[in-house]
Amino acid sequence: MIVLHANWESLTPGKLHIWAETSKLPAPRRTGTNKKQTKEQNKQQHPYALAHEALKAAVEEHLETSLLKGVDTGTLTLRLPSTAKGPHHSPELILEREDDDVRPTEFQSWEVATLALNPKLALDLLLQLPNDPPHGVAFGSSLRFWAEAAKFTFGLLTKQSFVPALQEFRRDNAPFYRAAWEAVLVGEDDERLHLLSTLMPAICWAHVSPSERFSSLPQAMLSHFLNQTIDAFVQENLSEEDLHPSRSSNLRSAAASLAEQWLPALAADDATATLKAPAEELHGFAGAMQAWLSQLQPVAANAPFRTCFRLDPPDRRQCRCATPEEASARDASEVRSGASNCARASSKSSAELIAAGLGAVRVASKWRRLSQARKRLLRTGQVSRRPSVAVS
Repeated sequence: MIVLHANWESLTPGKLHIWAETSKLPAPRRTGTNKKQTKEQNKQQHPYALAHEALKAAVEEHLETSLLKGVDTGTLTLRLPSTAKGPHHSPELILEREDDDVRPTEFQSWEVATLALNPKLALDLLLQLPNDPPHGVAFGSSLRFWAEAAKFTFGLLTKQSFVPALQEFRRDNAPFYRAAWEAVLVGEDDERLHLLSTLMPAICWAHVSPSERFSSLPQAMLSHFLNQTIDAFVQENLSEEDLHPSRSSNLRSAAASLAEQWLPALAADDATATLKAPAEELHGFAGAMQAWLSQLQPVAANAPFRTCFRLDPPDRRQCRCATPEEASARDASEVRSGASNCARASSKSSAELIAAGLGAVRVASKWRRLSQARKRLLRTGQVSRRPSVAVS
């Protein structure tokens, strides 16, 4: 039998690494304790882990999926409980012959071959996992955890609980900024994030160096997964659309401003694309954008005050809306003009309001495209149809 595992690597873009253990017990091997071991010797090959070709063949055979066509291969170094003979196998793995020495004595680094999936492929694969694994296969606790996280993403997408954002990340100690979509977590969703992160198995962060671990690491990894998978889904559904704002003829030859770069980048199916400008200009734009976008976030439950509105039905005696009989006595052109204005005002969607500050009026048709994608999601799974969080 084989046991499938998954580890999420918090990069930009993130990667879901799939690896597997086999029940065939390897020949005894010496790990060695010589302090003069080389760096290559310290990264020992995991004796139970499948190699790349065997791993890909096993996943395609047992999961019956074509999502792995063209998938990247990779490696991960995991710190695992180990004995003098090698790493301790996962509890889901049933060995063909048990090892007598089963008591782990220390943590050692072991290298495993993986299939590296980008956020979109990761979401698709995890949502297609069967509830019961096929014969001869077991799902490790890490794979089951990330499958639950994918269902969390699925629910947020169907409720349209996401907003545009400007993400900062560092590459070679230099700051970079990219347009992205992020989850909006309020109420039950925020509680679900905290609860799910406390249930994250330790194997999920076995690839993280001990020096890089911190108390809220599980929550940070889960948040990163949600944001990356949501961003990949939304950008894929907008990738064929043009969100470039209209520009006057005398400005078409000028370089695009940072605001004009940010808006179309929200629909660019390229997670590595960054905004281009001098560092000082980028820093100032990031501050202004964060202040503007923060207004889309719901008010915290412990806020000192909130702005609230109460809607009361109008008194018909004071209502200025004309009945059909009254309207006939008024200037017909005035009535038609008022109706036209009301129709234009009521047709504005939340997407147009988001983009109004940048002068982009083409977002409405793209937002309808996202709504169609949402309907496709609803047809493929059982997800709550509660009203979405108001984010516009």
